[in-house]
Amino acid sequence: MKKLVTLAALTALLGAGCTPTIKTQNEVTIKPVQVTLDINLKIDQEIADAMNTPTEAPKTADAAAAAERRDRMMARRTLLNEAKAAKWIGENNAGLIEFRTTPSETGAELQAAVAAENKDRQEIFRTIAERQNTTAEVVGRRFAARVAERARVGTLRQTAEGNWITVGDE
Repeated sequence: MKKLVTLAALTALLGAGCTPTIKTQNEVTIKPVQVTLDINLKIDQEIADAMNTPTEAPKTADAAAAAERRDRMMARRTLLNEAKAAKWIGENNAGLIEFRTTPSETGAELQAAVAAENKDRQEIFRTIAERQNTTAEVVGRRFAARVAERARVGTLRQTAEGNWITVGDE
Protein backbone atom coordinates (compact mmCIF):
# COMPACT_ATOMS: atom_id res chain seq x y z
CA MET A 1 0.00 0.00 0.00
CA LYS A 2 2.84 2.38 0.89
CA LYS A 3 4.50 1.78 -2.51
CA LEU A 4 1.22 2.47 -4.25
CA VAL A 5 0.77 5.85 -2.53
CA THR A 6 4.37 6.84 -3.29
CA LEU A 7 4.03 5.75 -6.89
CA ALA A 8 0.73 7.64 -7.21
CA ALA A 9 2.31 10.80 -5.75
CA LEU A 10 5.28 10.49 -8.09
CA THR A 11 3.00 9.98 -11.09
CA ALA A 12 0.97 13.06 -10.10
CA LEU A 13 4.12 15.18 -9.86
CA LEU A 14 5.40 13.97 -13.22
CA GLY A 15 2.01 14.54 -14.79
CA ALA A 16 1.96 18.12 -13.47
CA GLY A 17 5.24 18.87 -15.20
CA CYS A 18 7.42 18.71 -12.12
CA THR A 19 10.49 16.58 -12.08
CA PRO A 20 11.56 15.64 -8.59
CA THR A 21 15.26 15.97 -7.94
CA ILE A 22 16.94 14.29 -5.07
CA LYS A 23 20.52 15.25 -4.45
CA THR A 24 22.91 12.98 -2.72
CA GLN A 25 25.40 14.27 -0.25
CA ASN A 26 28.12 14.39 -2.94
CA GLU A 27 25.96 16.44 -5.32
CA VAL A 28 25.23 19.33 -2.97
CA THR A 29 26.63 22.50 -4.48
CA ILE A 30 28.38 25.01 -2.35
CA LYS A 31 27.74 28.63 -3.26
CA PRO A 32 30.79 30.87 -3.28
CA VAL A 33 30.93 33.55 -0.63
CA GLN A 34 30.60 37.03 -2.12
CA VAL A 35 32.39 39.89 -0.44
CA THR A 36 31.74 43.46 -1.44
CA LEU A 37 34.40 45.83 -0.22
CA ASP A 38 33.51 49.50 0.02
CA ILE A 39 36.68 51.42 -0.70
CA ASN A 40 35.12 54.84 -0.14
CA LEU A 41 36.56 55.04 3.37
CA LYS A 42 40.08 54.35 2.15
CA ILE A 43 39.70 56.82 -0.71
CA ASP A 44 38.30 59.46 1.65
CA GLN A 45 41.28 59.05 3.98
CA GLU A 46 43.76 59.29 1.11
CA ILE A 47 42.02 62.41 -0.25
CA ALA A 48 42.16 64.00 3.20
CA ASP A 49 45.84 63.12 3.50
CA ALA A 50 46.57 64.54 0.05
CA MET A 51 44.76 67.81 0.70
CA ASN A 52 45.82 68.53 4.29
CA THR A 53 49.09 70.09 5.29
CA PRO A 54 51.44 67.49 6.78
CA THR A 55 52.56 67.90 10.37
CA GLU A 56 56.14 66.88 9.63
CA ALA A 57 58.68 67.44 6.88
CA PRO A 58 58.44 65.10 3.88
CA LYS A 59 60.87 62.18 4.00
CA THR A 60 60.70 60.93 0.41
CA ALA A 61 60.73 62.47 -3.05
CA ASP A 62 57.06 61.50 -3.50
CA ALA A 63 56.15 63.14 -0.22
CA ALA A 64 58.08 66.27 -1.18
CA ALA A 65 56.24 66.44 -4.53
CA ALA A 66 52.92 66.00 -2.74
CA ALA A 67 53.83 68.80 -0.32
CA GLU A 68 54.71 71.12 -3.23
CA ARG A 69 51.42 70.27 -4.93
CA ARG A 70 49.52 70.98 -1.71
CA ASP A 71 51.28 74.36 -1.38
CA ARG A 72 50.36 75.28 -4.97
CA MET A 73 46.75 74.35 -4.32
CA MET A 74 46.65 76.41 -1.13
CA ALA A 75 48.08 79.42 -3.00
CA ARG A 76 45.23 79.21 -5.55
CA ARG A 77 42.45 78.68 -3.01
CA THR A 78 41.54 82.36 -2.44
CA LEU A 79 41.29 83.15 -6.15
CA LEU A 80 39.22 80.04 -6.83
CA ASN A 81 36.89 80.69 -3.89
CA GLU A 82 36.27 84.25 -5.13
CA ALA A 83 35.50 82.93 -8.62
CA LYS A 84 33.13 80.33 -7.14
CA ALA A 85 31.33 83.03 -5.16
CA ALA A 86 30.95 85.05 -8.38
CA LYS A 87 29.60 81.86 -10.06
CA TRP A 88 32.24 82.00 -12.80
CA ILE A 89 33.32 78.45 -11.95
CA GLY A 90 31.80 75.46 -10.21
CA GLU A 91 32.72 72.00 -8.98
CA ASN A 92 31.70 69.32 -11.46
CA ASN A 93 30.74 65.74 -10.58
CA ALA A 94 34.13 64.41 -11.69
CA GLY A 95 35.98 66.30 -8.97
CA LEU A 96 37.27 69.05 -11.25
CA ILE A 97 36.59 72.76 -11.61
CA GLU A 98 34.58 73.81 -14.62
CA PHE A 99 33.89 77.25 -16.07
CA ARG A 100 30.23 78.26 -15.88
CA THR A 101 30.80 81.44 -17.86
CA THR A 102 32.88 82.14 -20.93
CA PRO A 103 36.52 81.75 -19.83
CA SER A 104 37.56 84.84 -21.81
CA GLU A 105 35.34 86.94 -19.51
CA THR A 106 37.23 85.84 -16.40
CA GLY A 107 40.80 86.72 -17.25
CA ALA A 108 43.99 84.83 -17.91
CA GLU A 109 44.94 84.51 -14.23
CA LEU A 110 41.77 82.56 -13.38
CA GLN A 111 42.07 80.43 -16.51
CA ALA A 112 45.62 79.48 -15.54
CA ALA A 113 44.57 78.79 -11.94
CA VAL A 114 41.71 76.51 -13.02
CA ALA A 115 43.94 74.59 -15.43
CA ALA A 116 46.66 74.17 -12.79
CA GLU A 117 44.14 73.14 -10.11
CA ASN A 118 42.55 70.52 -12.36
CA LYS A 119 45.99 69.18 -13.32
CA ASP A 120 47.00 68.84 -9.66
CA ARG A 121 43.69 67.19 -8.76
CA GLN A 122 43.99 64.69 -11.61
CA GLU A 123 47.49 63.84 -10.42
CA ILE A 124 46.15 63.22 -6.91
CA PHE A 125 43.29 61.09 -8.26
CA ARG A 126 45.71 58.94 -10.30
CA THR A 127 48.04 58.45 -7.35
CA ILE A 128 45.21 57.41 -5.02
CA ALA A 129 43.67 55.17 -7.69
CA GLU A 130 46.95 53.29 -8.13
CA ARG A 131 47.26 52.71 -4.38
CA GLN A 132 43.61 51.64 -4.00
CA ASN A 133 43.51 49.51 -7.15
CA THR A 134 40.67 51.52 -8.70
CA THR A 135 40.35 54.20 -11.36
CA ALA A 136 41.02 57.92 -11.22
CA GLU A 137 37.39 58.47 -12.25
CA VAL A 138 36.13 56.67 -9.14
CA VAL A 139 38.41 58.74 -6.94
CA GLY A 140 37.33 61.94 -8.71
CA ARG A 141 33.64 61.15 -8.19
CA ARG A 142 34.31 60.43 -4.52
CA PHE A 143 36.20 63.71 -4.21
CA ALA A 144 33.26 65.53 -5.86
CA ALA A 145 30.90 63.97 -3.31
CA ARG A 146 33.10 65.18 -0.46
CA VAL A 147 33.28 68.68 -1.96
CA ALA A 148 29.48 68.70 -2.32
CA GLU A 149 29.10 67.93 1.40
CA ARG A 150 31.23 70.95 2.30
CA ALA A 151 30.26 73.36 -0.49
CA ARG A 152 29.58 76.95 0.47
CA VAL A 153 26.06 78.29 0.05
CA GLY A 154 25.69 80.22 -3.19
CA THR A 155 28.36 78.31 -5.13
CA LEU A 156 27.72 76.14 -8.18
CA ARG A 157 28.12 72.40 -8.20
CA GLN A 158 27.13 69.60 -10.53
CA THR A 159 24.96 66.81 -9.19
CA ALA A 160 25.78 63.16 -9.83
CA GLU A 161 23.06 63.23 -12.51
CA GLY A 162 24.84 66.08 -14.35
CA ASN A 163 22.57 68.99 -13.42
CA TRP A 164 24.10 72.27 -12.21
CA ILE A 165 22.66 73.67 -8.99
CA THR A 166 23.40 76.53 -6.63
CA VAL A 167 24.28 75.20 -3.19
CA GLY A 168 21.54 76.16 -0.77
CA ASP A 169 18.82 76.24 -3.44
CA GLU A 170 18.37 72.47 -3.62
